Amino acid sequence: MVTDLFTTWHTARQKQQNEADDLDDEDINGMSTAQECLEVLFANRPKDGTLEAYLSTASSAKDPNTLKQLTLWTNELHDEFLAEGKNFIYFESSTPEDIKGMFHPFTAKVANASFRGKPMTCSPWPFVKIVR
Repeated sequence: MVTDLFTTWHTARQKQQNEADDLDDEDINGMSTAQECLEVLFANRPKDGTLEAYLSTASSAKDPNTLKQLTLWTNELHDEFLAEGKNFIYFESSTPEDIKGMFHPFTAKVANASFRGKPMTCSPWPFVKIVR
């Protein structure tokens, strides 16, 4: 998913810089959505500068260094939220309000969000699917 988001963003970005007249609404919306998802997941990851500046250094949509770094960051997020060998988080509560409070940081950016007693480094909402 992350590599697809990056490919969408980079392709539209290149088109915007080189062939701005050929950029259509679908390109703009795709680039905007991809950038929003990547920003919410990885904005705090580049050591120097912004995520957009980091992504802009890629030589192509298939740049191996950028894709490797995005994959590494994705794996770190996976390890932060999921137990080894699991691909889901199970929430249980006796009240709807409590359960909503538990999963809310996973569906939207929430100030001072925490999970398992630790501050959340990001909102993983682009990866979340809620199953009732």
